[in-house]
Amino acid sequence: MKIWEEDGYLYVNGTAKERKDILEVIREGEGNPKLNWEDNK
Repeated sequence: MKIWEEDGYLYVNGTAKERKDILEVIREGEGNPKLNWEDNK
């Protein structure tokens, strides 16, 4: 899985389950970052 920030957006490249896990972590944290998902190819 790859996570990076670009132009104020947080990008996550991973499987659907990994992305769901990341969302849960972010929801438990502070703030509400904008997310753009990229599917594994």
